[in-house]
Amino acid sequence: MFIKLPTIEEIYNYYHAETFHAMRGFYPKHVKNFDTLVSKSDKELLRRFQNFIKKNGYMVDWKIYIKALSLYFKRRFELKILGSLAGAKIYRQYISFNNLNENKSEKDIYDEIINSLRFLNEYIKSNDLTFDLYFNVDLDTIPVYLKHMYSGTISQYFYACFDFNKLVKLFFNTPDDVFYELFNLSKNEFIEINIMKKREMILKYNSIKEIMDKFQVKFGV
Repeated sequence: MFIKLPTIEEIYNYYHAETFHAMRGFYPKHVKNFDTLVSKSDKELLRRFQNFIKKNGYMVDWKIYIKALSLYFKRRFELKILGSLAGAKIYRQYISFNNLNENKSEKDIYDEIINSLRFLNEYIKSNDLTFDLYFNVDLDTIPVYLKHMYSGTISQYFYACFDFNKLVKLFFNTPDDVFYELFNLSKNEFIEINIMKKREMILKYNSIKEIMDKFQVKFGV
C-alpha cells in the first residue's frame, strides 16, 4: 500500500506548532520562510526523520510521534531526537498511556473516534478497498489494521464501538502470535481486555452511543 510521506517542511511546521503549543498553550502561525529559517544541518535531521517514517511504514504515526515528544519535553526539543531510540521510547509510552487512561473526557473519546473514522474512510477510498477488505491487507506480515492501531492512528475506542462477535469476525484471519508480538495478548484477550472494557465505559456517553448507532448502519457492527 502506498504511504504518503510528509515533506520536511510539513514535518518542521508540525514540530514548530506542537512544541510552541506545549510551551505557550496556543498554536503559532505557519512558518513561511522555511528555506532561510531552517539550517542545512537541521534539514538533514528532518530528512533522517522522513526516512524513519518511510522505513517504519504504518507502525509509526509521525504527527502523534511529534506531539508525544512535545508534551514530554514541554519545550522546543532538538531535532536529532526525532527518529532516535529515546524518541521512539517516549512515543510508545505515550501510546500505551493513552490506551490505558481511564479518565478521558467524553469529548476526547469522541474526537478520537471521529478522527479514526475520517482516516479510515480516506485510507479505504485512496486504496480502493471495502471495510471488510481492509482487514486482509498485509496478512502475510503484520496486518495494516493492526499497524494503524499500534501506531495510534486508529484509536482503540473506535473498535470499542463494535460488538465482540463482529470484532472476532473482523480479526479472524490474524494469527494470535501477531497480537502477542504487538500487545502481549492473544486475539480474544486483546478484544476482551483492551476493547470491550472501553466499550463498557463509553456506553454511558450519549454522543458516542449515537456514533455506535451510525456504525451499525455503515459497517453492520
